[in-house]
Amino acid sequence: MHDTYLAGRSIWVATEDYPPKLGGLARWSENTARGLVRLGARVTVLAKKTDPADRGETGWSIVGVRGPEFVRWRRFHFHRAGRQLGRRTARPDLIIASTWHVGEGFSGRRRLAPLTIAVHGMEVCKPWPAAMRRRMTSTLTGADRVVAASRYTAGFVRELLPGREVAVGLNGFDGDIFSSAGERRPKEHEWQLLSAGRLVERKRFDLVIEVAAAARAGGHDVGLWIVGRGPLENDLRQLVSRHGLDDRVTFLGGRTDRDLADLYRSADLFVSPCESDPVSGDVEGFGLTFIEAAACGTPATALAEGGVTDAVENGVSGLLTTRGEFVSRTVELLTAPDRIATLARQAEERARERFEITNVAGNLIPPLLCVEPEG
Repeated sequence: MHDTYLAGRSIWVATEDYPPKLGGLARWSENTARGLVRLGARVTVLAKKTDPADRGETGWSIVGVRGPEFVRWRRFHFHRAGRQLGRRTARPDLIIASTWHVGEGFSGRRRLAPLTIAVHGMEVCKPWPAAMRRRMTSTLTGADRVVAASRYTAGFVRELLPGREVAVGLNGFDGDIFSSAGERRPKEHEWQLLSAGRLVERKRFDLVIEVAAAARAGGHDVGLWIVGRGPLENDLRQLVSRHGLDDRVTFLGGRTDRDLADLYRSADLFVSPCESDPVSGDVEGFGLTFIEAAACGTPATALAEGGVTDAVENGVSGLLTTRGEFVSRTVELLTAPDRIATLARQAEERARERFEITNVAGNLIPPLLCVEPEG
């Protein structure tokens, strides 16, 4: 059972990214809606170009937000969609915006409801032109609550807006899906590694493949599953072939959450060396996959960069390293099965204590709403 202190509250979750679109922001949006529903709220998701028929029964309403040149004019498209929805129904008790870009459409003196803005990473860390930066600071300043994905991301906001209160923690996992109890795939190798995410340069899947190559060269019987799609897939397949790993590395494409949970449970180690570049703003603001893996009892190896240091606790739920040491230290960990077993147990305990979806969704609620409604 979940605490239903939001019973009777109407909450809108406004987002550009929403399933079936892939990516961390889309998954955050759906997870947040699910967590709020479990807390008793009546939830409506306003999402760019989404078809409610794509998602089946969700427990919340879905409203598509459309308009020309969407990225350029998104604040106006969300503003219009909110006004139209407000006229058809009642004004919400709270609007949660997935980014400041979306939140801009609900800010201002005549806004519909209190506003929470989520801050994930790149959208505030990148070096915006002066005019865009002013819009960002104005929107974040006017929000009733700002919640960052990690201490790393919160630091950028506090540097941008000295004195601005910033809560930390907005990514959670669905414990009904991600758990150590459930289906497992048969193992084909002594050590099964898993990596998941968009196949883009910052995720450094090339290093993941290097881990598999180095492990095999060191005498380990190792296999690797790669989950995800992206522009680097062909390059990565060629790298696998050059290392002679075609019989050990499997590209699985996109997977449902339940499929992914089965893979997490079946793997011995989740390997994901996501890089962050604070100069360009191309950063990993948190890393939802790390806590999903942990919830399934699978520890991780990662880089001690960006918000990943909140998602993975070094020596507790996994191993954090430098870029130069990532391959060697991950392979070295395979020689210590007892340590991996300890990390697995600790990772699952930590995930359940800190990142279950209802706990994290509650962090998005301004204190004013955390009381029983009258009547």
